[in-house]
Amino acid sequence: MMTDLREHFSTLEDPRIDRNKRHELLDIVLVVICGMLSGADGWEAIEEFGKEKLTWLRQFGSLVVVIFEVIE
Repeated sequence: MMTDLREHFSTLEDPRIDRNKRHELLDIVLVVICGMLSGADGWEAIEEFGKEKLTWLRQFGSLVVVIFEVIE
């Protein structure tokens, strides 16, 4: 499934300025999708989801792990 999501969103343009990019766009998209599918109803709920599911998110590698380790 992870490969499918990455392929699906691979053409998504990142509007952020390079110097402001702390995380890969696709990692952020993954966390948002998983959070919303789990019932998160806003950014704070998505952050809480990410913190609670950090161990599970680690299996996907990349910077997903870093996003929530920095927040903690």
